Amino acid sequence: MDFLDSFKRHSKSLDSVIRFGLSSCLCLVVDGAVFSVVCVPAERFFGRTAAIAVSQTCAIAVSGHLNFFINRRLVFREEGTRFSYWKYWSLVGINLVMRTLATAAVSALLDAHGIAITAVKLCADIALFAFSYVVQKRIVFKGGGQWKRKTDCR
Repeated sequence: MDFLDSFKRHSKSLDSVIRFGLSSCLCLVVDGAVFSVVCVPAERFFGRTAAIAVSQTCAIAVSGHLNFFINRRLVFREEGTRFSYWKYWSLVGINLVMRTLATAAVSALLDAHGIAITAVKLCADIALFAFSYVVQKRIVFKGGGQWKRKTDCR
């Protein structure tokens, strides 16, 4: 019995991680597309570091909203509240700073320009994947990935 209970608990967690991974992949594609579309022309006007900051902000504004709604409904299966929304966007702000600093530092070290900056950014995004999952599961969406059943109150 103990083994079976443990297996069920871990398979539910794995299911949540897989859903989170699929959601993250979709949003990573959207994020990368927006980043690339904004970064290449922005670098001509603002320089590399400012272009990265502007592009990260635009990309995360689009992909962040998509990710919040997918994660809330399909990954962590929570009804969500305004408080969840603000906790999520606080995490996004922390991630934005960490992603921007990492992308700017590594692209400066590699002297990356244009589309190569997008590759550096994707590496930073992948590095923050586990951090983001844990924070969303434990703090933002406390539902834990379980479907909530409506009870019949007669």
